[in-house]
Amino acid sequence: MKIELRRIEPLRAANISAIIYGSIMAVIVVLLIPVFLLVFTLGAGFDSQAPFSMFFVIGLLFMYPVIGAVMGWITGLVGSACYNLIVRWTGGLLFEADTVLSPS
Repeated sequence: MKIELRRIEPLRAANISAIIYGSIMAVIVVLLIPVFLLVFTLGAGFDSQAPFSMFFVIGLLFMYPVIGAVMGWITGLVGSACYNLIVRWTGGLLFEADTVLSPS
């Protein structure tokens, strides 16, 4: 059975994109915080501004998932709206699907 995707709801696509991108950025931040803490701890003796710059960078890291979610929302909205516009001339994506019976 073939199914054709003719339209994507832009707001739903934007919300899903925001959650996906925000989650990915949050995982990246969790992985980067120990690295930045180690770098600033090892380099603190060389720079008198190290504590300020450390808090600044950590603050930016906490904003990273928020920025990712906002940008994901915008790209999801614009991308789905562009898809809906282009699909009028080219036709939708074709999917091949099978029905699967679940064991009861």
